[in-house]
Parts: sequence; structure tokens; C-alpha cells
Amino acid sequence: DSYSQDIRVSPIDPNIIFATIRNSSGSGLFKSTNAGVSFNLVLPFSIERDVNSIALSPNDAQKLWIGTYEQGVFKSINGGSTWDTTSGILPKKTRYLTVDPTNENILFAGTGDNNSNGGVYKSIDKGNNWNLVGASTYGYKNNLNIYIDTHDHNIVYAGSDFGLFRTTDGGENWENIFSNNTYPPATLVSLTTGSTIYTSVPTQGIYKSINGGITWLLKNNTMGNSLIFRLATD
Repeated sequence: DSYSQDIRVSPIDPNIIFATIRNSSGSGLFKSTNAGVSFNLVLPFSIERDVNSIALSPNDAQKLWIGTYEQGVFKSINGGSTWDTTSGILPKKTRYLTVDPTNENILFAGTGDNNSNGGVYKSIDKGNNWNLVGASTYGYKNNLNIYIDTHDHNIVYAGSDFGLFRTTDGGENWENIFSNNTYPPATLVSLTTGSTIYTSVPTQGIYKSINGGITWLLKNNTMGNSLIFRLATD
């Protein structure tokens, strides 16, 4: 069976969509230039590479980064026709990748797996170099998702296997704002108000906070024990 781990629509051109597909042959990256009517393979299937996440430039529809499980981060400046590695000192097991929606120089990468330490890494030069951030608080926790607040881009949320963490200073310091003895693999902040946050918990559903993470309410009435790995807003 085939399934997608990440789908991204270009903020520059909504006709351009990138999607990862995983099956028994590994994972590959597909691209659509007609709003999803058809897709073409732009990065061949590979078990070793294993593409997990896609990050698209907010300024250039031809520029993107992908996070892989075994080979670090790759970058393309021509819509996926060719690729360069930008992994630097970044650990190979990249679980999630995101770019600042107002500054493509800044990227965050979530790393780690069940058998090795991870953490949140930040690049301020378009992925050429990476540094571990928030090591004193966030440490080397395995990271499953990262979300940059569109209202204040110094506020970043990172879901790990120890809860949902937040930084308000671009990654230097982190606090745990949601811990329910499990990990939240998906996080979303409302586009209309930065105080409204959504996060998902496996087999439980979606939690919502309307006060910046001080209190949470389970909002799962119809989805049962679904595993939710991505949240999005229109």
C-alpha cells in the first residue's frame, strides 16, 4: 500500500503541489503543476533516502527543501529537477522540516527516532549550517513536528515524545505547554489569533487551547481513535 507523509502547496503558486509517497520501494517525491490533477515523480523512490518532510520557500515557487530519514536535508532551486545536500552537521534522521514564512533564510528541523537522540535544529542561512537550539530545556528529545506562529515568528512550537514545547525567542529557550503522557505529532496555530492552538494526540484526537496553551479541551467527537499526523487550515 502507498501513503503520503507530507503534502505542501506553494504559497506563491497554488498550482504547484509537492507530495511524498511511501510504499514497499521506499519513498519518493512527486510534483504537480496543475493543482493536483496530475503528478510527476521528481525524486526517485529510495529506501535509504526516505523523504519525511517538505518545506517550500515563501518567496520562490522553484525553491524547496526536503528532510530525509537517513540522508539529512536536500535543497532544490529549480522545482525539484536537481538536488544538493545541505545537511551540514544536522543529524541524519530528520523527522520534520519547516521554513519561516517571512524569511526563507530561517529553517527549523526536527530530528531523532526511537533509537537515537534528536532535538530541534535551526539554520539561519537557508539550510547550509545548523545548530541545536534550546538544549538546556528542550534537550535531545525526539521531535515529530514544528510549527512557526504566523503572528510572531519568534514563537515556534515543537511536538516531541515528551509533549508540546514552545519558544518565544526563536529557539533559545523552550517551555512545555502540553504534556499528556504521550506525544503530539501535529500542531496548528490559528491564523486569526495566536492564542488559539490545536494539537493532536494519538488515539485521543485533537486538543484545542484558546488561551495560548494554559488550558486544553479535547475536541474529538467523531474521529474515534484516529492517528492524526498533520493539521492544516484554509
